[in-house]
Amino acid sequence: GETEDKPVTEMLTNSVSAFELFVTGSYMGEFKNDWEKAADYLEQAVKDDPVFAFAWFSLANVYIQLNQGENAEKAIRMAMQHDYKLSEKDKFETKYIYYFLFKQDPDMVFTLAKRRVELFPEDIEGHEWLADAYRNKNQLDEAISEYERILELDPEQYDNLQMIAQIYGDKGEFDKALEYHKQYANKYPDEPKSFTAIGALHKTLGDFEQAKASYKRALVIEPENISVLITLADIESSLGNFDQALEQYMDALEVSKTPNQRMNVYYSLRYYYEMRGQLNKAIDCIQRAKAEGEKFQAPIQMLMTNMNSLETYINAGKQDLA
Repeated sequence: GETEDKPVTEMLTNSVSAFELFVTGSYMGEFKNDWEKAADYLEQAVKDDPVFAFAWFSLANVYIQLNQGENAEKAIRMAMQHDYKLSEKDKFETKYIYYFLFKQDPDMVFTLAKRRVELFPEDIEGHEWLADAYRNKNQLDEAISEYERILELDPEQYDNLQMIAQIYGDKGEFDKALEYHKQYANKYPDEPKSFTAIGALHKTLGDFEQAKASYKRALVIEPENISVLITLADIESSLGNFDQALEQYMDALEVSKTPNQRMNVYYSLRYYYEMRGQLNKAIDCIQRAKAEGEKFQAPIQMLMTNMNSLETYINAGKQDLA
């Protein structure tokens, strides 16, 4: 099924002012990352032309960025109501967002993905949806076939090599997983994630020396990569090289530039101290991590994080604090 030719006014809007508002709103979102302003303009566009389906669709995406679920769902419903004004692919897109995000209906998502692939077999996004749907159904071999198909359609879509590697990892076929991770690393020898993925796999298998070698390669590319520094310290800690681990946590702390990075180091340090039975030091780390977290975390995240530390307080005999 090819896209049918329709005049632009029929597909978008007859209103020049609605079209101008739409263009400005899209620009504000996509190029300026100013989602509040984008919402203002797009809201005006759909007020001006209430059947401007593509503007409703764009507005829904802006609301998603702004974390306004209810508004997003209303906007997507309006886009679906007037989807006779959308291209075939955009029709799929609106339904997909609706059933995936708002209805959380995996069967419908699967049906849509399958239908899209049948109608547009060359369309990469459709295959991505279908691969994702197969993963959710735990049909891992089918998911791998979809990613392989994407690579046939466009051999430059190298990220799919890592997706395939992850699935082989989930299936416990670690040699296969390693093979695909290495293919990715050959394509991107200057990307830290080429080597952190290989390192993580070795770490899972308990090959700590090989894991360390891979993470160190990632560090050569990005010497101040905090999560790599933390992981290397974690590995030393697991190996019982406590002095070396502590030194590495301290190095990570020193090069941390953001509250988020410092928070992550303090949480890793907390586990280090817990493992060594130094509970007061562990609690000190929790307090410091929380202080960093307060600078950037949403209240719900703070709550989850606090729940995670309860056990440490109880083990340290500080029930009241807990």
